[in-house]
Amino acid sequence: MNLIDSVLKRDASHLYAWLLIGLVLLTMGLIWVTTRFRYHIGEKQLEVRLFGICVRRVAFGNIERVSKRPPTISENWGNTFRPGMRQLVIHRRRGLLKELVITPRNRYLFKAQLEQAMRGGGMVTGLMAVGAEEEGVIGEGDELVKD
Repeated sequence: MNLIDSVLKRDASHLYAWLLIGLVLLTMGLIWVTTRFRYHIGEKQLEVRLFGICVRRVAFGNIERVSKRPPTISENWGNTFRPGMRQLVIHRRRGLLKELVITPRNRYLFKAQLEQAMRGGGMVTGLMAVGAEEEGVIGEGDELVKD
């Protein structure tokens, strides 16, 4: 009995070690994935994309206003660990959580582009977006090109 108990205890400790390693790797992977969110302003909606796949979409008709003051409870789609001055809050008309927080690299430029698209004024052309990106105004995750 003692031999069997010691073998089971030793195997259980190895199992716990592998489970702990797996949990750490899973947590690190999930943290890394959250930094891969990108924001895209389309013709009719704002999209949050992960590796180019749309994971969240908010129609312009559902957006009440855009602000920079973060609420206490919101749907968070941030792509940085230090959101600080990058937070942009999308206040929606409908939905369980009315506020959606995103963190574009330059929130004022992104907010202006979003409001322009919501008014139906069209988007910045690809040429202007490229020029702005060269000046360091637009981040790599903030797309301004029309669909």
